[in-house]
Amino acid sequence: MVPPEFSYWLANPPRVDGQALLFEIGGMNYRVEQSSSGWALTKEERGLTSMLGSLRNYEDVEKYLLRLMGGVPQRAERTSSPDYRWYREGVDPRVRLEPTDPTAEYSYMSLFVDDEPLDRGSLKPSDATKFSHPLVMSYEQVDQIYREGLPDEWFTIDR
Repeated sequence: MVPPEFSYWLANPPRVDGQALLFEIGGMNYRVEQSSSGWALTKEERGLTSMLGSLRNYEDVEKYLLRLMGGVPQRAERTSSPDYRWYREGVDPRVRLEPTDPTAEYSYMSLFVDDEPLDRGSLKPSDATKFSHPLVMSYEQVDQIYREGLPDEWFTIDR
């Protein structure tokens, strides 16, 4: 059962399992753990685990998780959600996507920002397109976008 203070978000508080951070968001279980290239992101749905991708910087992981949680209250109005808008806009102009395996029909996409020589990580194509926008924003900017139009009490936990 979801505690009342988290019912708006369909989320439970994050928890630690060994070296991994576990998040339950919108009925899905997400896992973040360090990997050789930064932070691996996985999702478990109906007992099946799938790799979402990996991000090199923990600051980017925080924005990615905020994007997942922020989208939950807006699911009923999907066409006005930031994810929907960002997908329709396409890749942010400051970000370049390159397939991690150019020979594969479906490949994860590496995300490069401006002229940075090293990619920020790789995600599935549609996820990379949507995340290209918050990737170049500050955490505070992403947070403000998802708070827009929602009551302040949704962001306060009274104990």
